Amino acid sequence: MTRHRVIRVRHELPRDSDHHLIVGLATGNDPEAAPEREWNLHQVLKAMWQGELFYVQDRISGQQAEVETYHCPLPYCDMRHLRTVPDTTIRDNLDSLPECP
Repeated sequence: MTRHRVIRVRHELPRDSDHHLIVGLATGNDPEAAPEREWNLHQVLKAMWQGELFYVQDRISGQQAEVETYHCPLPYCDMRHLRTVPDTTIRDNLDSLPECP
């Protein structure tokens, strides 16, 4: 099973919405270096469906949190999105990672 460390994310604020959605991410082994690969949301969802895992890792403690998919319940959204597994770690979840350039 392939594991990918998420080091950056790309957010988008949909029209008529007040919540940011993750529409892409970047993976690599070193968060200080350039990403090894950039992914759009569709590519991540497909890879996860095929059994690949994505995770974030706290730089200080080394604690990891897996990324999961969820279905957005908002009527104007109605799509699958990404988030870290709740309560795995309070640090370095997807929303706290730096933005992709």
